[in-house]
Amino acid sequence: MNPADRPPEPPPQNEFERLLVKMQSDPTVHGRALRALMALELHALAAGHPELVGEHELTAESVPQFFNFTVDDKGPFVAVFSSEAVVDWILPQIPLKVPAGVVTMEAQALFSLLNNGKRTVRVNFGCGLSLTLKPEAIRDLVAGELTHSRPKPGGEKTQLFPVELDSLPPEMLATVRKFCDQRRVPIAVYALVPAKPESNEPDLTQLRFVLWLRSLDNDFFNDFGLMVGRLMPEGISSAVGVVTEGDKVGMAFLQRCQPLWPVTE
Repeated sequence: MNPADRPPEPPPQNEFERLLVKMQSDPTVHGRALRALMALELHALAAGHPELVGEHELTAESVPQFFNFTVDDKGPFVAVFSSEAVVDWILPQIPLKVPAGVVTMEAQALFSLLNNGKRTVRVNFGCGLSLTLKPEAIRDLVAGELTHSRPKPGGEKTQLFPVELDSLPPEMLATVRKFCDQRRVPIAVYALVPAKPESNEPDLTQLRFVLWLRSLDNDFFNDFGLMVGRLMPEGISSAVGVVTEGDKVGMAFLQRCQPLWPVTE
């Protein structure tokens, strides 16, 4: 179809489609957007078989034959859509050589079927805005690591050094502070660097954020980790940890450090 003849895209139909617009420029909404995606019934294109029309219980022998598209040099992918309106809009515009069917199921079930370590998914492929999920992202979505991750108990003990806040990228500093202003979940947030394993010198290739939280039962930890992961300069990795009032040693150390948030100057 000539692009000039394409009908206008449907307006956003749900929270995910509204947040997809914001995801392009705002890393603070990624966690919310992925949770909204996983709350949906999703639609995927597969080979059409008349005998499969209607509702069916999936078994190992009845997994749909999902279409693999290749339209650029980024490799094959499965096309998944986040609303019926998007499916109805895009289907007439996709040239298919065989009859197509639309498989509709809950996001968790669909991504579990696609979670073989090899498949890439493009959510709302063909629309002005889409979301590409690589195999590792599909794995983490199915496991809840991108939507409901929590601090892992225990962990390796390491020496930490405070970071001069002026040395952090201004955009990252501003975005993290904006995020904390909006959510108001933590009491304070600190930026630190660990010691190098072979010496007692700071390892400037790693940045550790420590969240002083009122409670662990929230999505702030998950969303904070996604956000700072996207904000890291090239060559610098990030990790996020948590302290609460019960951690007397951790609290004593942090009280000697300047918080990244709230702003104390």
